[in-house]
Amino acid sequence: MARKLGAKNIYAVDSNTSRLETAKRHGASPLNLKDDPRQSIPAKTQNRGADVVIEAVGHGDALRLA
Repeated sequence: MARKLGAKNIYAVDSNTSRLETAKRHGASPLNLKDDPRQSIPAKTQNRGADVVIEAVGHGDALRLA
């Protein structure tokens, strides 16, 4: 949906490889949670970070990361 609304760079963060593969099939760039997205997102966005974050897990750790 984000792509249809005009998003150009979409990153999906998860530790589950199956969900990451699904995200990739739908046009997102998968980022494994184990690879510390706190470093990889700034590196991929010229230190700008994300413009919008959608936290869909509902877990406190995921919310803090978002």
